Amino acid sequence: MGFWNIFKGDKTQKQSLSSPLFFHEDDFCQVELLPKENLNFIKLQCNQIEGSSEKNFDGTGYKEIFIRDENPIGLSTISIQKSELENFLSELHLPRASEVLTGYGQDYRIQSIDTVGFGSDYAAIYFDYQDYIVKNIWLTHAWNIERQKLISFLNDVGLRWGLLLVDWEAATFVDLSDEQAIINYLN
Repeated sequence: MGFWNIFKGDKTQKQSLSSPLFFHEDDFCQVELLPKENLNFIKLQCNQIEGSSEKNFDGTGYKEIFIRDENPIGLSTISIQKSELENFLSELHLPRASEVLTGYGQDYRIQSIDTVGFGSDYAAIYFDYQDYIVKNIWLTHAWNIERQKLISFLNDVGLRWGLLLVDWEAATFVDLSDEQAIINYLN
């Protein structure tokens, strides 16, 4: 920021950063936002996840894990600018993490490069990017984010970029252009 911009109230000043955020490596894109063009693929994968879960659950755990196929149409095809998504997220008034860490267990932590996180504790919205284009958007413990702000954010990005929320663990998806569907999912 230039010296004179201090006196002009320059709005481009960065939001203050909070402490680092951590997400377990298994939570990467478990609840993610994807282009609607993936709908048929998502339905098929959800059916396969449910079938595998029923077949492999032995009462205490799963005998085999299901590995999802790669999404045919990546989020980066929409060309969401990093700064544009940051502006949407700043409207949630969640703290922006100083850095994002990933790993597993109690001790293994590494920096998640080119990753931005908004939230606190384990309730957060993350995105990663390459060349300032968003590659992935995912959430952890979304139900602990202030509900009305989260609904508004999800609906806004859904309408703007034609996105679905996919909860792979629950084998379900939500059309983010439908506010009532978002409300139903968060209940």
